[in-house]
Amino acid sequence: NIQMEEGWQQYYDQSRTDRRQLNELAAKARNGELSPEEHEKLAMLTERFLGTEAAEPIYQTLSAQPSAPVSAVFALGRILIDRDDKSGLSLIEAAIAQDDRMSMEGLRLVFLHLMRTGDVGAAEEYRRRLGAQREIEERAAEERGPPHRRDEFEDHGLSQLQLDSVLERLRPFHLLRRAYLVRKRVQSLPLRPYHVLVLESTVPARSMDYSLSSFVAEEIQLPADGYVVHVTWRTRWLRRRFKRIPSALILDRG
Repeated sequence: NIQMEEGWQQYYDQSRTDRRQLNELAAKARNGELSPEEHEKLAMLTERFLGTEAAEPIYQTLSAQPSAPVSAVFALGRILIDRDDKSGLSLIEAAIAQDDRMSMEGLRLVFLHLMRTGDVGAAEEYRRRLGAQREIEERAAEERGPPHRRDEFEDHGLSQLQLDSVLERLRPFHLLRRAYLVRKRVQSLPLRPYHVLVLESTVPARSMDYSLSSFVAEEIQLPADGYVVHVTWRTRWLRRRFKRIPSALILDRG
């Protein structure tokens, strides 16, 4: 099966790259040269290749920092809860309070921990919270999809650093003429942004032998969930709508 062989080759190549990065980050850590982002990456790769026991001290160090990454706090809580150390519960709750995208997995982990340790009363409370959160997530998912004419849009809300990161990913696409980025207004989980990225190409979409939106969607790394659209005669209404938002045009090659 050629497709399966190609999949395994990609997995092998990525694993080899990640293992090399782990070694490089570990060397930088010994010299005290890690940036906060690299420190977090080191923790993740250490857990992946060397296991949770090796990664736990790194997560401990990250979580003790004044501006600890929420993902590191959650990861440490997960490790502690998995071995039924109840001190992980407060860490998971703290992570959920900072980023509600971690709610479903966090509540599930705490529920299983409480069931294993026999605290049925507390487990029932988490079971109810998990059910309520699932309903919220389902309603939110219904709002987060392809844009519709009835939708309302606003400023993307990205910092300059975040926007620069998006633009860096867009620039290699030579057939890309313009790019518009906005935030869609949503009712469910309004603090969880949902972006729409609209692409305008230098040639008509029908003349291209590949999907520009699919390629960009695979390459782009938006700070939150989002949807990528290539302007065609069916979607050009989006371009008209987005032009009304001053900050929407993020890339213009004329």
